[in-house]
Amino acid sequence: MFTTELQGYEKALAAEMRRQGVGLQPIAGDQLALVGNGEAPPISKAHFARQYIQDHAAMGVTPNQLFEGFIAAKIQIKKPYIYSLIMRLQAQKSIVPRRGKYYPAATSGGESGNRTEG
Repeated sequence: MFTTELQGYEKALAAEMRRQGVGLQPIAGDQLALVGNGEAPPISKAHFARQYIQDHAAMGVTPNQLFEGFIAAKIQIKKPYIYSLIMRLQAQKSIVPRRGKYYPAATSGGESGNRTEG
């Protein structure tokens, strides 16, 4: 009973994927693997933001510049999510704000004066 239901769902999924232009390729067992249009796997938005800020470390990055970087990379994102990413990266201490721009945080190897031992 469950196998017939599963086969029905697999057929519906395959039809929907064909309609959207994404191919399905069966692999070992009864599992299905998605095969895209030859595109690279999607990069996480937080990783992209961290890397973009790192790449522009000399001048710093404003939230608007970061948004434009996402647009240039053809990564769909809404403006409010940029601020959410910035807040999360600040909480992780990956970036630091200075005069309205964001810079990558200094690596722990270079900071020896901030340690308190006792």
